[in-house]
Amino acid sequence: MSPDVIVNAISKVLPDVEERLTVRESQQTAFRLYVEIPPERLKDVVEAMAGIEIPHFSAISGDDLGDSIELSYHFAMGCQDNRGEVVTVLRMKLPKDNLKLQSLTDLLPGTMTAEREAREFWGVEFEGLPDKRHIFLPEDFPEDVHPWRKDEKGLKGMIGDETGDQ
Repeated sequence: MSPDVIVNAISKVLPDVEERLTVRESQQTAFRLYVEIPPERLKDVVEAMAGIEIPHFSAISGDDLGDSIELSYHFAMGCQDNRGEVVTVLRMKLPKDNLKLQSLTDLLPGTMTAEREAREFWGVEFEGLPDKRHIFLPEDFPEDVHPWRKDEKGLKGMIGDETGDQ
């Protein structure tokens, strides 16, 4: 599959997509396509990609940028194409005072585990996520403590200090 096919589909919902993307050739796959998108357009972009073929969801990765959390949804497109697959990464920045994103579980049920993980570790609230229970942290772990955030203060007292004492 050519990255142009994906870019053309996304351009139907994000006309300025050319200004938001990076394409790299890869040794493992044919291409890697990175697209910066507004968070509120995630579902529209994934639906546009699904108009070509159902994207193979891989993972959500994240980074605490200080005043925002950057989430990246990783997909593979064209896995069965003899021209090679295109790893497509949709990146978006969510301000920490508005950590909300539409869940993709109604389009791609396989995103549920990763969205639950991002919810408990980053504090992102996924609107429409059908199951909001903890998936990795204990059930009694505080809902307002998010271990992967740099500004998290709620872990103090839960873990030992550098000497190993609790």
